[in-house]
Amino acid sequence: MIAQWRKSVAVDSNDNIYALTRLRTRNKNGGVKSDLVLHVFDESYNIKFVSVLECLDGGKGFVKIAVDKNQNMIMITDWSDQVCVCDNTGKLKFQFERDWRYMQCLNISNNNDIMMTSDDDSAVKIYSTEGNLKFTIKVPEGHYVKEVAFHYGIGKVIVLTYAGKQNSWFLLCYSETGELENSVSLKRRHSEHLWRRVDMKSHPSGPFVVKVGKSITFI
Repeated sequence: MIAQWRKSVAVDSNDNIYALTRLRTRNKNGGVKSDLVLHVFDESYNIKFVSVLECLDGGKGFVKIAVDKNQNMIMITDWSDQVCVCDNTGKLKFQFERDWRYMQCLNISNNNDIMMTSDDDSAVKIYSTEGNLKFTIKVPEGHYVKEVAFHYGIGKVIVLTYAGKQNSWFLLCYSETGELENSVSLKRRHSEHLWRRVDMKSHPSGPFVVKVGKSITFI
């Protein structure tokens, strides 16, 4: 083994932890092989199994994963326009095409729908588990979607946006049918360049966390 890097982490409704890493190894001829490796842990952090993903090569870019209530694992990367839907061992079940130019956010709704950003970051697209586009949530003009997650405690879709003219980050609260219900400004004078340091995490039991820069907010 040459090196191993953590790429993405997700938790399912049974508190199993899915950790995706990139593993680089050197073969007998001196060449380097790169693989994506899935580690699954139980709620006590004991390893349940480890498997090399055959549905994706070990590209050098970013990977995001999410897990639905049926323990389907959904993956997107920044080197492919395909959304991979796998079982909980990482075996590919099927894949479908998405808007693709930059790395998009990825999360799962209460109905097992797949939530992703549109190609121009102006909307959130909601897909069924089978990959059919169900509807689109358009954010206010001037806002750009940075993250999306489902708040299981209140049953709402929460979208984190950046609005350049206000130089502010916003939390937009939508109903499950895509109707805007509330908008909250997080903090002013936060640069858009923080986009790599923003994140939202939710758990089926209710906890919801928003991270912008060094600021962490529990909702």
